[in-house]
Formats: sequence, structure tokens, C-alpha cells
Amino acid sequence: MGGWRPVDDRAALVLATVVAGCLPAPPDEAATTDGTGMGTGDCGVWHPDEDGDDFGDPVVTLATCRPAPGWVLDASDCHDGNADARPDQAAYFAVERGDESFDYDCDGFSSPEFFEQGSCEVPPLCARDEGWSAGIADCGRTEAYLTDCGPPIDARGCVGTAQERLQRCR
Repeated sequence: MGGWRPVDDRAALVLATVVAGCLPAPPDEAATTDGTGMGTGDCGVWHPDEDGDDFGDPVVTLATCRPAPGWVLDASDCHDGNADARPDQAAYFAVERGDESFDYDCDGFSSPEFFEQGSCEVPPLCARDEGWSAGIADCGRTEAYLTDCGPPIDARGCVGTAQERLQRCR
């Protein structure tokens, strides 16, 4: 390979996976093997799980029958630097996950917790639709959220009551 030199451990691991195919099991005196040196564990394509959420990085692979600790078969992690970012995430977050994205549930979108546009109906009823008073807030932003409509000041309109609300996303 001449003067090729990996810029980090991930690059070396990707190259090793491509060149080596299925690597032999790491040495372990207590382990039994099937005679191939591959071990008798779960053979497959493994992925590193750096954040410990049981979902691995789909970009980095290792074909082996006995991976080192910290490797998983599931390659569906969308950001392996944050354990909160994982396919089964149901919670909402006020800060981005570490890569300028709010896609914590790995569906390819930043889904806001509150997505209603608020409004106050015209007098005399002053009925309200609870929601953002000036457009749906961006993830991680605090904006005015309409919570109530008071009695009209005059025949021109109702008075909305808003509170500051933080838009969390997943």
C-alpha cells in the first residue's frame, strides 16, 4: 500500500475490514474455536458503539465471530457520539445532539415537540387555538406560545396571552 497512512483509527479500521474480510478472533485462553481461528461466537458484521446505546456506527464495520467489547450487530445509530441519539428515542431535547442536528430518533428529520400555530378568533367569542403566536419555533429556540385569548378590547380583535416556550425536538 505504499505510503498510505490512516488519519485516525476509524480510517485504519475501515481499511482493515476491506482488506482482511473476516478477521480471526482475538486471542483468549478460555475461548474455544471451531478450528478456523474465527471463534464460536456470533459471526457477522459488527459496528462500534462508542456511546454505549447498543446501536452501532453504520459506516465502520468489522466482520468477525468474536468482536471486542463495545461492538454491536445493530448498525442503525445516526450519531454514535451521543447515547440519546438512537432509533427508539421518544424524548425531546432542547440542544442539538453534537453535530448541529436535532434528529434524536434517527428518522432523518428534526421533529418538533409543539407544531401548532396559535390564533385568537374574532369577537365576540375570542376562542383560541393554542400554539406558536408567530410561526412554529425552530428547534432549541424560545418563542412566544399562545395559551389563552382574553376578552376583546374593541370590535377589532381579541387579546392573546402568550408565554415563552422552548421548542424541543427529536
